[in-house]
Amino acid sequence: MMTTTATPDWDFFLSDLDPASSPPHVPLRRRLYAAACTARALWIFRTHGWARAHPYLQQLAAQPAGPNSRVNSSHGIGQRLRQHITAALQARRQQSTTRPHGNANSYATLPPDQAVRLARQEIFPCQLVTRALIPNALCLPRSLALATYLTALGLPAQVIVARGLTTAVPRNTFHSWTELYGIVVNDNPDVQLGYTALQRVPSNKTVPPSH
Repeated sequence: MMTTTATPDWDFFLSDLDPASSPPHVPLRRRLYAAACTARALWIFRTHGWARAHPYLQQLAAQPAGPNSRVNSSHGIGQRLRQHITAALQARRQQSTTRPHGNANSYATLPPDQAVRLARQEIFPCQLVTRALIPNALCLPRSLALATYLTALGLPAQVIVARGLTTAVPRNTFHSWTELYGIVVNDNPDVQLGYTALQRVPSNKTVPPSH
């Protein structure tokens, strides 16, 4: 008797299930800005640890989103990394359908379901930066990177640092992930059930926009 192994369907991370409600397209220039902010956050994390990295994310969230933000994000990302990200994003853009262009303000006012879909579609360019700077990144730097990237786009993402409710392995006692409007965007949605949140960065509570 033959058996088949079920494989997870990751298409929902990369494609639009309902084209009529597609989130706005993210221009390349804004993606590069978000990538630069992400690289800066990861450089701080790699050299100074979480204690110095999370205030950068907090500061970034407090500033107006966009390349004209007062937060300095130009350091920590070299020309070769910029070229690598640009080439990868251009190739990905050629394979995607045309969508309305958006800006930071429009992203912040998206309905939660569209905002989460946009966030998941931006995981790929964020991973390019993460793998370039911390190839073997664990959950905390990965979550920091994604939250920084989304925050730079204008989405109110948060890093959640949590303690497991029950665990037999000490190294699995703590875990982290990224949330947007209370929805997990880079982990199993049920992860919230097994952990108690110890820290949220940025610490301010995000409220979905009213429509």
